[in-house]
This record gives sequence, C-alpha cells and structure tokens, in this order.
Amino acid sequence: MKHLDITFDLETCSTKVTAAIMQLGAVAWNRNAETSDDIFTIDDGAVKEEYFNMGVDMRKEFIAGLDFDPDTAKWWGSRPEEVKAEMLRPQTLPVDEVLAQFTNWIKTIQKRIDAESVTLWSQGADFDLAILRHISAVFHVEMPVKYQNFRCARTYAQEVGAILLDDPLEAARDPYAVYKTIPQYPRKATVHDALYDSYRTAWNTWHFMQALNIHKDESD
Repeated sequence: MKHLDITFDLETCSTKVTAAIMQLGAVAWNRNAETSDDIFTIDDGAVKEEYFNMGVDMRKEFIAGLDFDPDTAKWWGSRPEEVKAEMLRPQTLPVDEVLAQFTNWIKTIQKRIDAESVTLWSQGADFDLAILRHISAVFHVEMPVKYQNFRCARTYAQEVGAILLDDPLEAARDPYAVYKTIPQYPRKATVHDALYDSYRTAWNTWHFMQALNIHKDESD
C-alpha cells in the first residue's frame, strides 16, 4: 500500500488557535526512503522535493475576526531585515485561495503516486494543526486528510528520543536533548520560514523513525 506523508508549517500573527496566518509551507516526503538523500524523493524517484509555499494576503483574515496579536507584531518588527525580506518573498494570495491550493496540491500528489492514505504532520498538535483546522473551518475549506491521520512531530520526537537516550527523563528536562540523537538537518537555516521548518521537521521525523527501527532490531 502506498502512503503519502506531508509535513507543513505556518507563520502566524498570534499564538492562539484563532490566529491569522502569514505563510503556509509544506513538503511531501517518503518514510520508506532507504537513505537520507531520498527522504524528499517521491513517486518512485521520478520527482524530488515536491513542496508548497505561499504567503497570505491577510485582509480577509482581518475582516473575519482572526487574531492579530500586538506582541507578535512587535516581535516581527524587531526581526532582522533579511528575516522580514524572506517572509515577504513567497507569492501572496487571499487565505481561502491559499487553503484551496494547498488541498489541491495534496490531492494532486496523492493521485499521482496512487497513495491510499495521507498523513499530515506538524510541529505541535496544539498549534499548527489546531490553527489550520480552525481557519479551514472559518473559510469552509475541507482538508483532504482524515483527522485520525493528523500527527504531531514534536510528540513523536520526544517519545522516540526518550527511548534512545540513556536517561529517558532527560527528554522531559531538556526538550532539545532528543535532537542530539539524530543527524542535524544539513541545509542552512532560514529563520522563521514555514517551508524551511517543514523540511527540517520532516527530516527529523524520518530520522527518528529510522533510529526507532534500529533500536527495535537491536532489542530483538
């Protein structure tokens, strides 16, 4: 059975579930990749690096009453100019059109590789996923992924990492400790960019999957 994994990330105007969004980035990846060179190779190697990246014209979000947090605006105002420039780089469309294009992108990839199921990952069950579900409901856009197939990459990383660490409680004391057990994402960091964060989270999730498989084999 073919399966499609997609990791997405949002840049938002607030930390609330009702937040307006500024950018939606996502990447498709292959959990069955044999090496890290092939994580982002799908469709039996025919296509590499299938990604989605769009900015959001926020006027409809403002009119819809979504949350714009003044402290978040001040925080963005204090970012370096190159970070601000990167945020303004993606093509921008109204939020309902961005969501519609995102769902069509998922459907297109799923159909092309003939995947029977899709898993949608994000870094935090109570943030990106919750915001995406809320804003999709506000603008009447249905995500083409069953809610049972929503996944939290942070939870997966913490629980698998706790198994890999010599001291399982270290993960609770230091949430970043688990990431020392896997190779670091090699691309240069683009701070607060939803597409970069999607790639990095997918990279981490695949490596934790591989590490868990190795641990299980060694335990047998």
